[in-house]
Amino acid sequence: QILYEMEEFEEDMDKLLIELPIIGTSFKKTYFNPELDRNASIFRSSLEVVVNYGAKNLETAQRITDLIYLYPNDIRIRVDKNVFDRENAWDLPSGTIQPDFSMIKTELDKAQGVQQQSRGILPRLFLEQHRTWDIDSDGIAEPVVITVDYETRKVVRITDRRMRDAFGKELTIHHFTKYSFIPNPHGFYDFGFGTLMRGLNESAISIVNEVIDAGSLANLQGGFVSKRSGIKKGQLNFAMGEYKEVDTYMDDIKKAIYDFQFKGPNGTLYSVLGILQVSR
Repeated sequence: QILYEMEEFEEDMDKLLIELPIIGTSFKKTYFNPELDRNASIFRSSLEVVVNYGAKNLETAQRITDLIYLYPNDIRIRVDKNVFDRENAWDLPSGTIQPDFSMIKTELDKAQGVQQQSRGILPRLFLEQHRTWDIDSDGIAEPVVITVDYETRKVVRITDRRMRDAFGKELTIHHFTKYSFIPNPHGFYDFGFGTLMRGLNESAISIVNEVIDAGSLANLQGGFVSKRSGIKKGQLNFAMGEYKEVDTYMDDIKKAIYDFQFKGPNGTLYSVLGILQVSR
């Protein structure tokens, strides 16, 4: 099944192994896909799988929420295959709300040049919650999967996560597998190089910005000009080797203009920047 039927397995595993050292936590979601009529194992980023930070592990977490974006045609296909409830899902239009759940996701999109789609058909957000819920009102919560449309707050699907093995023992199906880079002793989400280097990166960026600003000020200059200098006001453009006439003496011009003396980038900034680069 892994080598021949799950066409996405190898590629998604490569994506997981690339992201894992950066963010620190990644997931594989393994389940039966009714649309493909086969088992599937797909990569899910920690930006898409939401678990309470205080949870010990996936097996004991009270709720695991998978953020799924679907276009209207994908929704209707699921309705046609009896995956989604027809009454709550068939006539759903394209999405209008695109919630920003993560500052990291925003920065990743910015770094990659990804702009939020503002026109045309937008996908809708569905919250697929793997949780326990008292379905039969007997006072005991059962393990289920409840899928909810984020905008309308309507339930479009409920499935049971229980099964029995060959010996008749009841088991709970867990669809997610967690991969960790550096374990976090105080929370569910683990550490990656991106977390460890965040402070160093921010310091390096601040220093680089200061060096650029200092260099720009030193190159552009600026200052004060006396109103009584007799020099023409406004912008003056000079060509190479050009001289312009003024109605005053050179000594008076020197007295009428005061230049700010910007020293340029401080050498200490370069030294600190070098230390930060070595630390990274």
